[in-house]
Amino acid sequence: MLALAVLAPASTWSAESKPLRVHRIFSSNMVLQRDKPIQIWGWVQPGQKVTVQFSEAKAEVTAAGETGRWEVTFPARPADGTAQKLTITSGDQTITMDNIVIGDIWVMNGQSNMALALGKVNDADLEMAQANLPLLRHFRIEANESYELQTDLPSEKVIGWTVCDPQAAGAISAIGYAFASRVQRALGIPIGVLDNARGGASIESLVPRHKFADHPLAARYAASVEQRRKAFDWDAAVNNLAVQWEKQVAQQRQKGVAEDKLPPKPKLVRESLRSWNVPGNSPSDAAACYNGMFGAFKGLNIKGVVFHQGYNNRFD
Repeated sequence: MLALAVLAPASTWSAESKPLRVHRIFSSNMVLQRDKPIQIWGWVQPGQKVTVQFSEAKAEVTAAGETGRWEVTFPARPADGTAQKLTITSGDQTITMDNIVIGDIWVMNGQSNMALALGKVNDADLEMAQANLPLLRHFRIEANESYELQTDLPSEKVIGWTVCDPQAAGAISAIGYAFASRVQRALGIPIGVLDNARGGASIESLVPRHKFADHPLAARYAASVEQRRKAFDWDAAVNNLAVQWEKQVAQQRQKGVAEDKLPPKPKLVRESLRSWNVPGNSPSDAAACYNGMFGAFKGLNIKGVVFHQGYNNRFD
C-alpha cells in the first residue's frame, strides 16, 4: 500500500497545484532490481524540492519543467531480502512505502497464455498450498492500450505489489509463478513478477512505434495504421454502439429474457468504445500495448522478460 499524508493547510496549495506523487510502479512490498542503479521518480508542483530516503541513503532534487517531474538515482545494491523503507517528502507532504526488498524483476509479457492466472489451471490448489513465499512479489498491469506513450499507469489498471502466499498466488500468471517460484527457491533471493500480458494482442502492439521505421515492410504497416486512424469516424462508431445494443436487446427479448435482465443501454461517448474498434488503440495495432503497459514504466530496471505469444498473428 502507498500512504500519502498531506499535513499542510488547504490554503497552502492553489487549485492548480500538483500534489506529491510517485509513479505507480512503486509501492510497498515491491522488488527493486539488484546490481543496477535504483531510479525513483514522480511528480509534484514545479520548483518544489523533493527529498527521497531509501533505507539509510538520501537524495534531494528539484521538480523541473511544466510537469513537475522529479527523479533520483541511488547506487546499485546487491540482493537483499531485508525489508526496507522508502520515504518521499516535499514540503509538508510525505509518501511512505514499506517492506521493499532487492532482487530480480522478471516481466511476464505476451498473450492470454501468459496472462492466465495460476488459480485457473489444473492442480492449482496443490500448487497454491505451497506458495508461502515471502520473497516472491507480484505486480499486475491490466489491459491498458494507448495510441500515445503513457508516462504513468492509471490507478484503475494496476494491482500493486503483493507478497506471495497461498491466498495471493492464484492471481499470478501461471507461467510466471512456475518460473519465478522455482527461481526464487533456487537462488534464495527476492524475485518480482511483473505481469503485463494482454490476451489476444498481436506482436505489433508490443513493439515501440519508432522501431517500425527499421524495416520497409514494417514502416508500410505503421503508415497504414496512421491512415486508418485519420479516416476513423468517431461519431459513427459511437452511434453504432446504440445500433448493436438494440439488436442484442431484440434478440434476448425473442428468447424470453425478462426486461430487468436485459443489458443496459451504453453511454454514447467515445470512452464506451472497445479498444479493438479504435485504430491505433487496438491490441492488434502498432505499439498500443507497449505504450500503455510496458513503455509506461520505462526507467525501472529489470532482470529480463519471459515471453509467450504468437497465436493471434497466425491469422494474418
